[in-house]
Amino acid sequence: MTKLLCALLCGVLVCGAVAAAVPKDDQGTTPAPRQVPVEIVTGDSRTSVSMKQNEKIQLVVKEESQPEQPMTGSGSGNPSDSESEWEIKKGSDIIELDGTTGVVSAKKAGTAEVAKRVKGGVAACVIEVSGYAVEQITIEGAQEMRIGETQNLKPSITPIEAQDDANVTWTSDRPEILSVDETGKVTAHQSGSATITATADSMQGKLTISVQPGLTGILLKPQKMELHVGESAGIEADPVPADADLEGLTWNSSDESVAYYKDGTIYAAGAGTAKITASVGSVSATCDVRVVIDGGITITPNRVSLETGNSKQLTANATGDLKGQKITWRSSNPAVASVDAAGKVRANKEGSAEITAEALGVKAACQVTVTGSKKQPDNNKPTNNKPNNNITGTKRPITGIGSTFLYMPRQNTGSTFLYMPGSTVTISEFAYTMPKNVPDAVYLTIDSKLDDVTSSIADTLSANAMQATFFVSIDNLYGADDTLRHLTGNGNSVGLLLTPEQANSGNAVALLDQANEQLSVITGMPTRLVRISGGSSGKLNRDALHALLNAGYRVWDWNTSANESSQAADASYRAVSKAIDTTGTVAVRFDGSVATDTVFRQLLPYMKYCGIQAKAIQASDNAVCNTAAG
Repeated sequence: MTKLLCALLCGVLVCGAVAAAVPKDDQGTTPAPRQVPVEIVTGDSRTSVSMKQNEKIQLVVKEESQPEQPMTGSGSGNPSDSESEWEIKKGSDIIELDGTTGVVSAKKAGTAEVAKRVKGGVAACVIEVSGYAVEQITIEGAQEMRIGETQNLKPSITPIEAQDDANVTWTSDRPEILSVDETGKVTAHQSGSATITATADSMQGKLTISVQPGLTGILLKPQKMELHVGESAGIEADPVPADADLEGLTWNSSDESVAYYKDGTIYAAGAGTAKITASVGSVSATCDVRVVIDGGITITPNRVSLETGNSKQLTANATGDLKGQKITWRSSNPAVASVDAAGKVRANKEGSAEITAEALGVKAACQVTVTGSKKQPDNNKPTNNKPNNNITGTKRPITGIGSTFLYMPRQNTGSTFLYMPGSTVTISEFAYTMPKNVPDAVYLTIDSKLDDVTSSIADTLSANAMQATFFVSIDNLYGADDTLRHLTGNGNSVGLLLTPEQANSGNAVALLDQANEQLSVITGMPTRLVRISGGSSGKLNRDALHALLNAGYRVWDWNTSANESSQAADASYRAVSKAIDTTGTVAVRFDGSVATDTVFRQLLPYMKYCGIQAKAIQASDNAVCNTAAG
């Protein structure tokens, strides 16, 4: 009976020990201590194990380390072979030990040693305690997600000292619904629910997340509409399914010049069709918008034939909704026929072009044919019955007299007159001193901003049958289409203006090539002429100069500069008139100011009267460059 009671009591104790090692439940945070096999001591060798403070392990004697003992009769064997409980040999302040179960609890950092007598020897273990073990871990995060969404889960660890050393691993029990990466980032793939588990130091935290259907579509109301120019209409966007949300909804138009979206409303801007698209990520829907106009545009005349160098004024007549709207003029081939902002067409070379007038997307066209100019008579031969408007004089020295005289054509009479160099003549309200020398070539160059003043200067040149070269910044080409066409249409040439920084950047050729592409689109005439702002001397290094020359560009400076700083218009005139009283090539620099236009109104009639022609620079002309290329 006594033996039976002892057996029952032992059974109860064993069962209790096993239950203590089993996790509480699915959400439990205290799973059974990890088991550490301990071998019998052989020589100086013994089992070692590392622990963290507050961690528990269970020591188990490694069975294969216990040799079988020979039986010596029917007795119980050598007393030294009988087993004992686990004992702390060192570090009782470092660990706590349950001698019966072998469960070790770490209390603080340090080294401890435990041992147990077993059959065949002694099982011993050295325990190193450092750091802190995780006692509890929970997961912070949303418990509902939609398909396609992601969120970053955050582990909350107790005690706080264990956070830095904790190695958290993440798992999902249903990765086809919710997947999780090593950082705790969760992605929802399909509807349903899944449990995410975070594990650290054998402790676990769990979070169950429900995945709802995500946004699968967008319903626009209406899905198509027709508006007149200037009208507007409201539009709504609903999610599909209805319980999804439209967070991050964006709107865009395929052509904002026709229709655009703002604050729940579609506005009609110009005739044509456009698609208004609402999007959330990859989900989108489109409303087709058609904008119509009551009225139209006609051009008078609608067909023109011009000789090279002549011009023709076109008139655009707008009716209905187009009345009062801005008319934009364009040429399909500006190299043949260019058109200015007022509809004036200039014939540049033989060929054909289409001139269009456009307002709010509605266009009308005029077909222009340019033919070669008629052969001009020899205007150097005076006549008494036909006007002679040729402005080129003939230099004729008269022997026996110490001065050089010029026979000049008298304007609008066909006759000529004789004057002595240095004499004074009056033209209109201006008194001019006749030059003693006539230069081979005069190039008037303007560093232009492509503004209204530029157009006025071009008109002054045209009125005096003169041309110039306008150097424009590569940054100012965009949005100046009409002005550029005005310049080239009047026979002027265009050059490109670089800052010293752009010129020496090592990227100058690429910048110029890109600007030429734009210039070709606008005028049909690219350029090889380049100027450095402020002049190339001292501002353009030789490597940069060689790069420009090797790419086919010509660097142009000047040998005379007008209207420098605060120089007055009359002083500019005197400086230029003095400069052109020479031989060879004269290149004059002007800025694109009102003062330049004022100087031109006095200077150009003087040059015209003296038979000195201002020419536009061509790529083949010898450049005036003040930087040596050696």
